[in-house]
Amino acid sequence: MTVPSRRRFVAGSLTAGAAAGLTAAGVAPAAARDTPASAGDAATVTPGDPRYADLSTRGSNKRFTARPEAFRLATTTADVVDAVDDAVRAGKRIAVRSGGHCFENVVGDPAVRVVVDLAAMDAVTYDARRRAFMVEAGARLMDVYKKLYYGWGVTLPGGASATVGLGGHVTGGGYGALSRAFGLAADHLYAVEVVVVDARGRAHAVVATRDDHGPRRELWWAHTGAGGGNFGIVTRYWFRSPDAPPGCDEPHRLLPRPPGTVLSGMVYVPREGLDRASFRRLVRNHGLWHERNSDAGSPYAGLFGGLVMYGRPASADAEPTPAAVSFAHMAGTRPDAEKLLRAYAEAVADGVGGSPQISEITEQPWLTATQDLAASQDYEIGRQKIKSAYLRRSWREDQADVLYTYLNSTGHRHDTASVSLQSFGGRVNTVPEHATASTHRDSVLKALFMNTWQDPDADGESVDWLRRLYRDVYASTGGVPVPGRDSDGCYINYPDIDTADARWNTSGVPWHRLYYKDAYARLQRVKAVWDPRDVFRHTLSVRPPHGGRSDEGPVRLLPAPHPLLLDGAARLRAAHRRARGARRRPPRHHRADHRGRAHRRTRRHPPLVLQRPARPRTARADPRGRLRPRAGLRLHPRRPRAVDPRVPPRPGEHRGRRPVRIGQQRRHARRPRRLRPALAPRPGDLGTAHLRGRRRRPRRRSRARPAAARRRHHRPGPPGVPAPLRRPARPVQDPTAEWLGRAVRRYAPHLGFTEEMVTGQWTIDITPPGSRLDLGLRTVGVRHVPHNGASVVPDWLRAPAERPRVCLTLGLSGELDHAPFSLAALLDGLAGLDAEIVATLGADARDQPGPVPDNVRLVDFVP
Repeated sequence: MTVPSRRRFVAGSLTAGAAAGLTAAGVAPAAARDTPASAGDAATVTPGDPRYADLSTRGSNKRFTARPEAFRLATTTADVVDAVDDAVRAGKRIAVRSGGHCFENVVGDPAVRVVVDLAAMDAVTYDARRRAFMVEAGARLMDVYKKLYYGWGVTLPGGASATVGLGGHVTGGGYGALSRAFGLAADHLYAVEVVVVDARGRAHAVVATRDDHGPRRELWWAHTGAGGGNFGIVTRYWFRSPDAPPGCDEPHRLLPRPPGTVLSGMVYVPREGLDRASFRRLVRNHGLWHERNSDAGSPYAGLFGGLVMYGRPASADAEPTPAAVSFAHMAGTRPDAEKLLRAYAEAVADGVGGSPQISEITEQPWLTATQDLAASQDYEIGRQKIKSAYLRRSWREDQADVLYTYLNSTGHRHDTASVSLQSFGGRVNTVPEHATASTHRDSVLKALFMNTWQDPDADGESVDWLRRLYRDVYASTGGVPVPGRDSDGCYINYPDIDTADARWNTSGVPWHRLYYKDAYARLQRVKAVWDPRDVFRHTLSVRPPHGGRSDEGPVRLLPAPHPLLLDGAARLRAAHRRARGARRRPPRHHRADHRGRAHRRTRRHPPLVLQRPARPRTARADPRGRLRPRAGLRLHPRRPRAVDPRVPPRPGEHRGRRPVRIGQQRRHARRPRRLRPALAPRPGDLGTAHLRGRRRRPRRRSRARPAAARRRHHRPGPPGVPAPLRRPARPVQDPTAEWLGRAVRRYAPHLGFTEEMVTGQWTIDITPPGSRLDLGLRTVGVRHVPHNGASVVPDWLRAPAERPRVCLTLGLSGELDHAPFSLAALLDGLAGLDAEIVATLGADARDQPGPVPDNVRLVDFVP
């Protein structure tokens, strides 16, 4: 039996021309294979349906079979909302699938009872309102590339596989052959539509954009690299590059334009003669080249390559295989592209034993080269186990020795095994680490460990073989690529449940740090806001911050605040401070203290030291210890003032006891305090404009009003300025939610603000479903009854029609002198139809056609 193999990668993955140069080596091109198609119309498919078997095995990894209670085949966002609503009400676990390329058993988990399949949602259009390209989550990469390229001449820097669905690809970051030149696919994400479930268990669709603020922008940020199945179900994406011209509405300028041609070449390394020392040299050459040539400004920014190292077949009669193949694609836009590509191949093969062969360089159109690369990428189908790693530096010699030992051994159970190193860096590394949820921004290589076999009985041995290989390569860091000097964690689009297993991850570093690094706490806050009930979960999903579940235990649902009432981490910290009885911090804006001095409150407050002012000499203590003013003087009590000990005193400022000389008590007690120069106000800040350059005695407040009321009604600002124009006490993310939320809690404390309070639960829409704008709302359609005014029904219309009646109206077309047809020819072409044609022509036009066919009736008006 011929086994599908990545060994044929040599030709199919790169170019047909490069493969032709190596025909003598026994390398043949690979053919593309398609995954099973989607079922089509929106429906609920249960085990009794003939389509159920195809949907169960639609995934690319044949180790896993999904057997839920039902597949929900969605065609619109409303279908997804209904499916999630039904599952949540019934208390059933839910999973989502777009392309079916998940490498772990997320969809096939026995606990999942409902699978939402998005394969039918594959539209690719340009949204003029958002000035972005809209792509539905079920669209496959090659279809997206073709539609964007043929329609507008642009593309996304996504992956190589033709059948990967965009729904899961972008949420993990998405990288491919153009990433070194243009960044990750997620770097160009402008907006995302997500079906989420609120704290009450109601599903609804939310559109979050890059321009939003507050919780919605956090939801957009989480979908730029945090993986799928964490916060909701993505139904649509909008793409526009962050460096697109502001206000530009020309589609061809809003996304990267791929190179017109691509140069391809490779280095073929035979297994015969490749000893351990030569294998070390090969791995080191490839790694050092990427360490030196992965800057965004490098002339090699347009190069994408890889080093694929193959395992020795277990069977002696199997087809011969190379030890390794190094391939490269280079954008043909540079005049010296061919020279650069040849220098790359020579650098990889330098000093490597075993007679490596360098192929001829070929040139192809960009889309053709992309299709060839996808053909080899999707050729290998079977039962698989995959692991990944990010590399900041080349592998060490001891790690290369481990690879050589495992890949050349014969005591294993696999049909095809490979370890590949693929180019990374370039434009990817210019994005700040926390600008997106893809935090691996300083790596130069990405490693992929892959094992494929066909026999189900070999599952245990084949998985164990790859686990041991991966563990031994990273033995110095506990069996996993811990972020550090050489490694930088794992790629979430290649999920590996072993990273959460203490048997294979002995590093003490949790799995989420390998995939998300320091961004995990922020992702947990997004989880608390948008999925408070932990509806969307799997083995490697983001855990709720409120301790909703353990790795294997049951889910424990805790009440969570509504997203529109949660003002980020500041609200959470304020709640903790109140719970501890800590002193409440002052609001973050300019205020005047009891002396009239302006103090600017910032987000990070320095430690404050309370200093009590000195006791005036004009007062003396009575027998009870109370202060009494001397005769003729009025004692003004002074409050403690806050002083930052790190700031030196200003000229003329006294801290502690103020010296007062005898004879000046009255003048000292009544003298207005000198005001220090005010801080420079921010644009639109009216809070301290009235204090600048003037002396003002602080306004005395009545002690009759409680302190809480004084804080509530205090609005800093000049006299006479209306309150709505003054700076609020704290930033408000959604004023409508704040206002309605307070009103609702007054009468129903257990309820929170929902969007239905503004949009309503149902919207009556008279437009046809095909032309209706999808706003994520529940709509009620009404029957459209056309009416064009009162008229008299003609007698011929009262008689029953013997044949179907078709109304032909030409509008103004027949009155134009430059019409490209004649009425006589048009009517003559309708003579052979089995229908009664009712043509609405004016009196002048009815005299022009000439002979009228028997099945055509000429009238001037149809009621």
